Amino acid sequence: MNSNSEVLANAVQNLDGGRILAAEQLFRQVLQADPDQLEALHRLGMLLTQTGRYEEAVEMILDAISLSPETPLLHSHLGTALLKQDRFDEAVACFQHALILNPEDVEAQIELGTAFEKLDQLDDAVMSYRRGVLLTPSDPVVYFKLGIALQKQGHLNDAAACFQQALALKPDYVAAHISMGIAFQKQNRLDYAITCYQNALTLNPDSAEARYNLGKAWLQLGELASGWPDFESRIKVKRLSEFRLPKWDGSRLTGRRILLYAEQGLGDTIQFIRYAQLVKNSGGHVIVACQPKLLALLKGCQGIDVLVPLPKNSAEGLPAFDFYLHLLSVPNVFGTTLESIPNDVPYLRADQRLVEQWSSEIGSGDELKVGIAWQGNRQSPNDRDRSIHLTEFEPLGLVQGTKFFNLQKGDGSEQVKVMQGRLKITDFSDRMDSTTGALVDTAAIMMNLDLVITSDMAVAHLAGALGVPVWVALKHSPSWRWLLSRDDCPWYPTMRLFRQEIAGDWGGVFRRMTAELRRFKLPDGSTERALKCQINELLSSHATANSSPAAETRAT
Repeated sequence: MNSNSEVLANAVQNLDGGRILAAEQLFRQVLQADPDQLEALHRLGMLLTQTGRYEEAVEMILDAISLSPETPLLHSHLGTALLKQDRFDEAVACFQHALILNPEDVEAQIELGTAFEKLDQLDDAVMSYRRGVLLTPSDPVVYFKLGIALQKQGHLNDAAACFQQALALKPDYVAAHISMGIAFQKQNRLDYAITCYQNALTLNPDSAEARYNLGKAWLQLGELASGWPDFESRIKVKRLSEFRLPKWDGSRLTGRRILLYAEQGLGDTIQFIRYAQLVKNSGGHVIVACQPKLLALLKGCQGIDVLVPLPKNSAEGLPAFDFYLHLLSVPNVFGTTLESIPNDVPYLRADQRLVEQWSSEIGSGDELKVGIAWQGNRQSPNDRDRSIHLTEFEPLGLVQGTKFFNLQKGDGSEQVKVMQGRLKITDFSDRMDSTTGALVDTAAIMMNLDLVITSDMAVAHLAGALGVPVWVALKHSPSWRWLLSRDDCPWYPTMRLFRQEIAGDWGGVFRRMTAELRRFKLPDGSTERALKCQINELLSSHATANSSPAAETRAT
């Protein structure tokens, strides 16, 4: 019979050779004979982490630590198992302890940076990665991770330098090419970004992430015909639900049933639900599966025959259908260009009963009635830069004869109290949309307002879809849908865009908005005539922009 040490050696050999099942059986055999066998506990814990059984891995490595508490690698590997369970604070403590025991532990140093990054403690993450670079200056992965953290902080030039160093060490590093492209795209240097994505695709033509980002770059440039096909790669990147039935290719439907499947955020659904009518015009029976929150708002949308909530699991609970298409794929099927965007508004309508009900609360008068919203979904990965603190809106309050109404619900609505005495806001948030459904009361309130001013969030899309005059404050490098440079929006004729001229500078945006808001007050005190002029100007400039070649929308 083999000795326990021979069985252990055999287990290690199997593990190193990738024979996981055999290795696990042998490690357990060792531990059955000797429950305190340190190496077996440690290596089995690593194996369990590798195969996704994190809770058992933690128990196994803790048993090993109890036998050898001064072994730094045990604390580092415990941190890794905890990190996989999203127990980030505990993981930080483990990596820090490992580094106390061994300050040269490169793995612990880098993983500590990862844990800090997951906690959104970016300063600490950057510091950890910089120490990692000092410990292993020839490792491209450390430069890459440092670049990602710097990019999240908005230090785009420094991030690009890190990606460049990673590529100098490893020229075929596809992820570094993609991230370099993202850094350039966030600076609106789209020509450079496109080159980076194309370089990544040369190295790996199957890279969905590179193709998806390339698609967004083309879309942001206004080159929609080039952008939509590559944008389809988001389905793989975002792991969107797909079905066994065929995707619709734009052929006549002649009574057959098509499922339009909503994706991503509420704003995306509101923006692209306009295509339901075009699909209906192809002769089909249109089923729309949307976010449950939007069921009440979209129930009267033209072109929809059946409206159902998105299922939690694949096709569970969906009506029968013959074809399907993700909602943001419909523009690709129709070959949408800047000139052919279906932008007749309104394509959503508020409940007239609620419009009248809110009218009595909002009241009449000569004041300019302005609705404001500032905070998007805090869970969104893009929320850090696009949402705005309400204090930035304060200059708008200097415009005499203007009355402000809160359109913010949920996240951010607590900021209204901060503004007491600085910006007078009529606040309906405690009742708004509480019983009617998400954005339903908001839509009715908007129909009683002269203007909506908002950050890049669902409220902006709702106002645009209703045909309400709306100003949107955009970060320096916003979503692809807002294109580059222009202050109008081909998707929404009544929308004006106010862009950051310098990244992070909301002050400049609101100074320009304040100046424009003053123009709404004519000497005779009338706001209605001024607003009609404003809408006419927007419609006129929109028509002019759409008659120009798409190339003119590109940044110089």
